[in-house]
Amino acid sequence: MAEPLTLKLQTLTPLWTGGLDGKMEHIHAAGLIGSLRWWYEALVRGLGGQACDPTDHSTEHACNFDAEQYEKAAGLPQRARLRAAGLCDACQLFGATGWRRRFRLDAMMGQGAAAWPGDQPINLRPHDRTRGWYLQPGWMGELALTLIGEEQAIGQVAALLLFLEQWGGLGAKQQFGYGAFRLDLQEQAALNRRASFMLPGGQQPRGALPDLRDFTFFQVRFRPARPEWWAQVDGIRQVRQRPDQWQSLTRLAQQGAVPVNAALKNHWRYGQPWPSREIEAWLFGILRGDIRLRSKVNPGWAVRAADGSWHITGWAWLPRDAESRPHYDAVVGQMCRLLGERAGWQSTLNLVGAVQSLEITLTNGLDAWNAVARQVSGGIG
Repeated sequence: MAEPLTLKLQTLTPLWTGGLDGKMEHIHAAGLIGSLRWWYEALVRGLGGQACDPTDHSTEHACNFDAEQYEKAAGLPQRARLRAAGLCDACQLFGATGWRRRFRLDAMMGQGAAAWPGDQPINLRPHDRTRGWYLQPGWMGELALTLIGEEQAIGQVAALLLFLEQWGGLGAKQQFGYGAFRLDLQEQAALNRRASFMLPGGQQPRGALPDLRDFTFFQVRFRPARPEWWAQVDGIRQVRQRPDQWQSLTRLAQQGAVPVNAALKNHWRYGQPWPSREIEAWLFGILRGDIRLRSKVNPGWAVRAADGSWHITGWAWLPRDAESRPHYDAVVGQMCRLLGERAGWQSTLNLVGAVQSLEITLTNGLDAWNAVARQVSGGIG
């Protein structure tokens, strides 16, 4: 066992790890670990490793540790030995049947509170929508994490956390912008000292599962000319008719967090000529009867920086699967054009004629990972 790694992070948007009746009264570590595994699997596939589908419990696809094969492969390096014993690269770290997870994650709430009082969701419903998006309160504040386990395992999770601070998040509901967090310089330095970055290890065929090669990350930074810029964003301005929810949104904005993602998704989904309703549902999700698809385009909330500027970070995961293949190049091209379209961001965020600066950054998944690795002192380990 290595020396434990303890971190304190600050949530930037609500954290959600599950709860009853719309309440999250304590941190469920399983919710954090589930999100870490999802991102880690995408990373492994993107870097040429192997990651099974943990939701597929068939004997053909699920990983099961074979102790007999592990002993037979005693002369091989540990990674190859575990593969011979039936474990993919993701299960080697996160565990599988017969093989325990290589680290323990303890999480404790610090100073903080529910993102807004009560357990009622806030409904963001743009002017042309009948249902809109529903946001649960979640929790915002300080979070203490402790990683306990083998040094290599701690290093791999540390590297993943550095990446997720810039481009992803923790917990569930990340498709609604939840789980964004910030580390201070001291915490970043602690992660830097322990981080172990994986290098690309070949090419695996792409499929329908998350693969970092199929991700486009985006960040928009802007400096509005008016402090109340957010109040007229579509979906938010309609909340004025509900005083309690409006007060909650106003308090969030004063704290530096505004849920603009509903307006962005509405603009991208319904304001564009997509090839078909099926492609539209594939991109932005659908919940209809037994059909449940999560959105593959996920903008975050607008978050205010210490210098008064705001930024929105998000990602689009666009796999070349059976549903998208006939229109893939056109759909990806159109989505990337929308993400880089300055006028679209300005109009959707109510910044036309009222913005001092606006910068848009797009980067593919592997470049984003390698850029974070280069920032770590000592380079890639």
